[in-house]
Amino acid sequence: MFNDIGPLELVALAVLAVILVGPDKLPTMVSDTARVLRKVREFSQSAQASLRDELPSEFEDLSLEGLHPKALVSKYLLDDESLALDKLAADQDVEKEAPPARR
Repeated sequence: MFNDIGPLELVALAVLAVILVGPDKLPTMVSDTARVLRKVREFSQSAQASLRDELPSEFEDLSLEGLHPKALVSKYLLDDESLALDKLAADQDVEKEAPPARR
């Protein structure tokens, strides 16, 4: 999510935070934000744990990261030999199938 933020953007955000909030209130705001993020992370972990507890034994090895749409597509579509992208590109050669252009 935040992988595309560079160091210059972080510095700009820090300067903007100091200007908007003020240097005297900034440490308390940072600590409050960190506390909220920690609570959200704890809530997420407890929800994952309760979800794993409620699932039947067939799903013990289920990882929630594997349910991400990108992971599902790469696992079930791109790893299959019959759906290899280079083979699809060769099968769908547009230049061979295109009718000759009229002049």
